[in-house]
Amino acid sequence: MGALDDLFEGLPTTLSVSEAAKVFNVSEHIIRAAIGSADPDEKLPALNLGRGYTILTADFKKWALRRYTGHSDN
Repeated sequence: MGALDDLFEGLPTTLSVSEAAKVFNVSEHIIRAAIGSADPDEKLPALNLGRGYTILTADFKKWALRRYTGHSDN
């Protein structure tokens, strides 16, 4: 299991912006900026439900993996 897998282990299937920010100890602004990004390579997929966003944990993990510069476990 890789380093990112450890971060995502045990998370619920969906996350709020606040919960996603806590995973990487960043501000909610960072997560909201990724959700609103015009760059398809930077955009974090999210559901716009009511007054906030819901992020599927699987999508969040894929998004993070595209940015991970660490060493492979292979």
